[in-house]
Amino acid sequence: MKILYAAATLGASFLLASSASASVYSDDLGKCLVAKTSDQDKAGLIQWIFAALSASPAIQDMAKVTTAQHDAHDRAMAAVFDRLILVDCRQQSADALKYDGINAVQEGFKLLGQVAMQSLVSDATVSDSMGRFTQYIDKEKLADLMQSSGIKVTDQPSKTGK
Repeated sequence: MKILYAAATLGASFLLASSASASVYSDDLGKCLVAKTSDQDKAGLIQWIFAALSASPAIQDMAKVTTAQHDAHDRAMAAVFDRLILVDCRQQSADALKYDGINAVQEGFKLLGQVAMQSLVSDATVSDSMGRFTQYIDKEKLADLMQSSGIKVTDQPSKTGK
């Protein structure tokens, strides 16, 4: 069934760029999904994504998610998916599917995933952690590149003000 395929691929769909242009129906579905998703739902979506990504050989040794945890996150994600597509955004889902096809569901969840990830990286602790790599970049060469590109480089005070 095509809807099951869309549900199965929704995790990756928001990470991948899409060349499809959204219609008003797909836009309405995306807006509804975002509006009807609670902060708890978004946290569950992020946890589900993390659990799914932990299966990658590239990060398996960094994140140990048990089969039971995977199953719990899959069940929670299925419940959110069902509620959003079949109840809360049913009319928007029907219209988007009718006029835009199955990709409308993927695009809607892509938008929802982006919103959920934005809330995650907006957290000060996560943001600080993501920025830690900058202590190792070659600031002199970066300043050189920026200046040669026409960008004025000024000394920025450190977080401690020193």
